Amino acid sequence: MRPHVLVGLVACFGCGGAPSIATAPPAPEKTASTRNVESKKNSSALPQASPSSPCAPQRAAAWSVPSRVGSAIALTETASRRLVFVADPDARAVHAIDADALTEMAVTLLDGEPAQILPLADGRVLISMRDTNRLAVFEIPEANAAPLEPRCAIPTPAEPWGIAASPDGSTIALTAAWDHRLTLFKSADLTPIKSADLPAEPRGVLISADGRAAWVNHMIGGRVSKIRLDFDSDAPLRVTTINPRPDEPAPKPDPKSKSKNARVEPATAVHGFAIAESAPVSVSVPVPVPASASVPVSVPVSVPARILAPMAGVHPGQFEIFMGLPKSYGGTRNFSIIHTPYVAVLDPTRERPIARTLEASSFSPSHACSLPRAAIAFDNQLFVACMGIDQLLQLDARAIDPVVAEQRRFQVAPGPAGIAVDARNKRALVASQFEPVISVADLSSEYGGATLRLELARPATPPLSAELARGRALFHATGDERISQDGRACVSCHPDGRADGLTWITPDGPRQTISLAGRSKKSGPFGWFGDHKTLGSHLGFTVKRLGGTGFEVETKDKAVLAKNKADLAALIAWIEVMPAPDREGALIGDEIGDRNQTKSQIQALRERGRDLFYSEETGCSTCHIGGDTDRKRHNVGSGQVIEKSLAFDTPSLRFIGGTAPYFHDGRYPTLFEMLSDPQSKMGRSARLPEQDRRALAAFLEVL
Repeated sequence: MRPHVLVGLVACFGCGGAPSIATAPPAPEKTASTRNVESKKNSSALPQASPSSPCAPQRAAAWSVPSRVGSAIALTETASRRLVFVADPDARAVHAIDADALTEMAVTLLDGEPAQILPLADGRVLISMRDTNRLAVFEIPEANAAPLEPRCAIPTPAEPWGIAASPDGSTIALTAAWDHRLTLFKSADLTPIKSADLPAEPRGVLISADGRAAWVNHMIGGRVSKIRLDFDSDAPLRVTTINPRPDEPAPKPDPKSKSKNARVEPATAVHGFAIAESAPVSVSVPVPVPASASVPVSVPVSVPARILAPMAGVHPGQFEIFMGLPKSYGGTRNFSIIHTPYVAVLDPTRERPIARTLEASSFSPSHACSLPRAAIAFDNQLFVACMGIDQLLQLDARAIDPVVAEQRRFQVAPGPAGIAVDARNKRALVASQFEPVISVADLSSEYGGATLRLELARPATPPLSAELARGRALFHATGDERISQDGRACVSCHPDGRADGLTWITPDGPRQTISLAGRSKKSGPFGWFGDHKTLGSHLGFTVKRLGGTGFEVETKDKAVLAKNKADLAALIAWIEVMPAPDREGALIGDEIGDRNQTKSQIQALRERGRDLFYSEETGCSTCHIGGDTDRKRHNVGSGQVIEKSLAFDTPSLRFIGGTAPYFHDGRYPTLFEMLSDPQSKMGRSARLPEQDRRALAAFLEVL
């Protein structure tokens, strides 16, 4: 059972080298304002917000909020108070910092992991709780040293993530990563208004400066979604999915050229966690003048607003039998860098890229921002926080290709996950996920480099063991030669521990990426052929194929041997416990404004699907015992002549709803298409009526 939300500082915080912070008063007796902030086990009692809801602010306040886009760190201010709130998912807490003095004021303990924080102008603070499927609402207290005051917790679709407010503050947009939805709420009382289905894994969201559209970046799929905000009709929200890459063929680099600056367009993109909007600006552009002119001449040119979506370009390769199979995973004949820095620059009116955005192969693995996690546009600059290299990049937001218009970069604490810009003090504040630290970058200087560290209060007992913390860091480590030759990290292909949605060209043929989170501990043997009995042996095999030296390098240096052994054990330990999404208590159907299906209809469809899954009619549970695996290999007629074996290991079906495409070679884009193929020899689902196949797919989606 999850603990209830705890409000205030407890004795376990403020130990070690953390700053000294004031002790908060004891938690108040449970009242109407705290009754709704309960553990997920009591989620069924949570009411929808109403005009008299405790979700509304309880005191008059007027705060200035520099950003309307949620982040892991957020700034808000009045004439006399300036506060920074920092999400701490490991400790399940939010830290309050004095923005000017950079001292910690208070800690608010939560009952779940905060993904993003968004302060509102009326003094409330919204927090998306990704693992408890709640949008928690707090209010800033009158006393600086006091924790946030709880108001309510609103049920959401599964895995709420990104939050944004409209320019007039009347509407809140919330993405749900696992349920791939965008839900709109009335800001006044958090009543749901409308909801829309989106492509997989929506993360960062913003509402445009004109208030007419919401823009969403996606962790996988290489797409950006635009949702038109029409509140004057009962019509569903209109969603446009935009491919940031133009349709016309990209220029191909000369294979004979030895230039290190070859440019190529990405096949697709991943790691779309953040999104930003640059403001329209006017710039002076020089114009040609006669040589006799005494002074240069320039003309003002207007640069319109842009949508900026940092990602990582990916080249998974294309399978062609006559070309043979590669020795590693992905790439092309002319371009061997697999993951590269990439910022999609979109025209919000035309809903298309402003110009072709290409990638430079000149970035070394230790230098490239291939794991962007946060972004904010400010004063003609785009700031991007990059995991893997643990740096904050300052790019020119006006450039056609911001990646090659880098202005400077700062080194920050491990695992940067959020950015806030403090204009008054001319500094950027970066929150880190892997350490309870804020990195402070001085923007008043023209140089980058090191940052100041503000250590936050931490529990006496660390939320993660030293081994798991080390394993997580290794999972995100780009440029580790033990793991890959080209700088790829484990997380490069398994963002958030999940699947990147791609089918890769591999030495065994085309293979789609398997999700790891919540599936790795008991799903052996490993590999599509079930060749490896242990996760460790499969991991060693994989890094060797990636060109990595591995963790079992022959050396007489005992310290190196001990470190490699400990690091391998830590990496395996983290992969085995990586958290998986949880649907418990999540809203579905008409609960979130879905006019196509009611909650009862969806539940009935899933129940029918469950009956079919365990029936002799389909035979699904014969191999997928309990939705898992029988740990055996089967020939279901899916192999090709190039395969070394026509029998494949039975994969686990846990969390399969978020791991499209399907089959070992990714031939089916959806579960329904997989279940409907009359040529398939796997099970007997294709013989079912269409409604039964849809029911079976609905059940599989929530396994």
